[in-house]
Amino acid sequence: MAFDVLHVGTDPVLDLPLEERRTLLEKLSDPGGRLAWSPLFPDGATLMQCALRLGLEGIVAKRLGSPYRPGAHTRDWLKVRFRPHLDAIIAGWTEGALGWGFGSLLLARIGPDGDLVYVGHVGTGFSGPTIAHLIGLLRPLEQAAPTVAVPPGPHRWGRRRGGTIHWVRPELVCEVEYSEITRDGILRHPSFRGLRPDKRPAECRSAPS
Repeated sequence: MAFDVLHVGTDPVLDLPLEERRTLLEKLSDPGGRLAWSPLFPDGATLMQCALRLGLEGIVAKRLGSPYRPGAHTRDWLKVRFRPHLDAIIAGWTEGALGWGFGSLLLARIGPDGDLVYVGHVGTGFSGPTIAHLIGLLRPLEQAAPTVAVPPGPHRWGRRRGGTIHWVRPELVCEVEYSEITRDGILRHPSFRGLRPDKRPAECRSAPS
């Protein structure tokens, strides 16, 4: 599957813009019939939908007019990974690593028996103003008892990255993206995308699978 051309005969074409290299590529002959040209998608949205239907992990977006830079990572070629996302109930938050500030949000979903099921903690994707806004919303909801019915091992509360746990009434919903879900239902590498004031906690039913 050929997607680019680096030289034609003895003439290097690395410095030619992408459009010209693509034209040269399509003009190359294939006497043995063993090559196929990678499809060209000028419309990024169409390409993404096609890749999603095929279950691919992502796409590579290439800037028109860009040269070919072997072995170099540049902004001209961007790999866009598809990361699934879901809505989760905020069950609490942890303090920062030094025992102050903000560490992470504890996330939950409603399980089959109606109890909250812990699905992980998210400590990335926040800006300073976002953290301040979250703390302002969460402090009035704070309660002493754990929100999650059956806490898993202490290592899963994000203690390695945070200190004291502040449990809150399960009234706020947020959206997170993640890479995958572990066998025991924990989100791997989640990242905060924002609050979902349009969602009710009752809509976050069942643990992810």
